[in-house]
Amino acid sequence: MGQAPNNALGITSLVLGIVSIPLCLCWGIGALAGIPAIILGYLGRQRADRGEATNRGMAVAGIVTGIVGVVLGVLAWILLAIGASIDWGEFRD
Repeated sequence: MGQAPNNALGITSLVLGIVSIPLCLCWGIGALAGIPAIILGYLGRQRADRGEATNRGMAVAGIVTGIVGVVLGVLAWILLAIGASIDWGEFRD
């Protein structure tokens, strides 16, 4: 009898990746959840390739959603920096 597959890394990666996307709307903090999603997804994919897990698709989806969360988070930071550098007083008139 074999051991039960350890799918925790892929599942955690997918959850963090999904959570990272809406968190980008909140001051760009989605990147903080996206980076661990990418790392855990990579580790989960390696584990699935070795036959220790059965959820390679979840790990890959976690990587993809993590990358989307990081990219959107960086874009949010850039937009926040641009918005902070604009003199908004001239638009009031």
